[in-house]
Amino acid sequence: MAQVSVIKGAVSRVSKAPIVVGSGGNVSGGLITSFLIGTTPAQMYGLSMLNDGDQVEAAGTMKDGVMHAITLRNNTTGVVHSQNSTKNANLLRWAVLGLFLYSIWAGGAVFILMLPLLIFAAWFVLRSTSPIKKANKLLGV
Repeated sequence: MAQVSVIKGAVSRVSKAPIVVGSGGNVSGGLITSFLIGTTPAQMYGLSMLNDGDQVEAAGTMKDGVMHAITLRNNTTGVVHSQNSTKNANLLRWAVLGLFLYSIWAGGAVFILMLPLLIFAAWFVLRSTSPIKKANKLLGV
């Protein structure tokens, strides 16, 4: 898992572009904002209010020289933006709980067969929310 770090500085070269993710009947759209923090290229999904000259702190992961911001505090406006995957994580938690309860209700053999799936799903939930929690903690959100 990539290390979550913080960078601070003035924003420049702000550009926004719509994105579409998915295929078939499962398509969703959003907005990606690309910008520089000092001299470091950065990106963040769903970030709409950011202007050249804003002073920011961004917590996220570096990949190929680009900061993929998870949480961003705009010290100029006082607004905090954070990626919110808790909705998906909560849905997955309920699905895991449902599978667990069903496997117990259906009998011990089903529980034993479903145990690897339940363990994988629990690991996936913890792994997917961990960077968000780290980023929020680093910026005191």
